[in-house]
Amino acid sequence: MKNIYDFVWIVLIKNAIFNSKKKPNWKFDIWFQMSLINSLNYLTLGLILKWFFNIHIIYTDFEPTGVDKLDTIINYSLQVAFPWFLLSYLRFFYKDRYKKYLDKYEAEKRVRAFTYVCISFLLLFGLMIWNRIFS
Repeated sequence: MKNIYDFVWIVLIKNAIFNSKKKPNWKFDIWFQMSLINSLNYLTLGLILKWFFNIHIIYTDFEPTGVDKLDTIINYSLQVAFPWFLLSYLRFFYKDRYKKYLDKYEAEKRVRAFTYVCISFLLLFGLMIWNRIFS
């Protein structure tokens, strides 16, 4: 099985290259969107491990409202988002490394990339609702 992480990136990069006349800053757009999605997946994994197995891999005791809102944003940015933004940049966009992957994966299967993104968001929101109901 092909690496789904690389596959989703390359599908989005090929689509962005195809539409690059409409968006000249497509690299930043793709990099930001996928890094954010991957950081949310990491947060979801951290919440699953914490709520179901009592394993703490990240600090997840935060509320997105109230007095600690700035602390929550800084905490999420440093622990979860920043590492994914850095890894994504180094993996695909540093010295145009994405070009070596372009021939490896075909872009006809856009549905898989869209399904990956949808499942990521649905899983995170489903877990948050689960936690609110059963905690």
